Amino acid sequence: MINFKAELKKLADPELDLTFMRQKDEMSTAFSSLNTLLARLNKKQGTIEMQVEEMYAILEEQQKEEEQKDKKKLEMEQLTQALIAAADLIEDFYLYAAKSEDVQLASQAGLMWRTLEKELTNAGLCRITDENTPFNDRLNHLEGVTPIGDEPEGFITNVLRSGYIYQNKVYRKSSVIVKKSEVNTNEQNYRN
Repeated sequence: MINFKAELKKLADPELDLTFMRQKDEMSTAFSSLNTLLARLNKKQGTIEMQVEEMYAILEEQQKEEEQKDKKKLEMEQLTQALIAAADLIEDFYLYAAKSEDVQLASQAGLMWRTLEKELTNAGLCRITDENTPFNDRLNHLEGVTPIGDEPEGFITNVLRSGYIYQNKVYRKSSVIVKKSEVNTNEQNYRN
């Protein structure tokens, strides 16, 4: 049988063999350094991937918290609007009862209206009460003017629909009638 290694050694040039061995050693050293560098990079990449995943998880959690806050804010807004609608119904009933000839009905409606207003105020939803007060365009919506009434000029004579404030936000301005001596010419002064 032929020994290939021995035959190759016979044919090989000793100078070429030394050059080849030097280059092989240099290549081996370079590959070893490259492998070490790649191992470090791989480790760093793993660390960075974990940090990115942690940051992504934190951002997802923050986004969920923001969505929950937005959802709760919307629910509070809807609940506030529902309370205002219920208060409007009771206010309408109270105003109707107050104008009726039935004293007991008027008394009961008044009690119900005052109790509701107290409960809403305790919850932070305040009715804009402004009869016999000066007109304020931030709180009042002018529905009309009248020359009739004991109030001074520019004061509210009649509240057609109550307004409401919750947490320093005006949810709805009150609709009012204001006393003005020159009704036709100056009515536009109050309208905004």
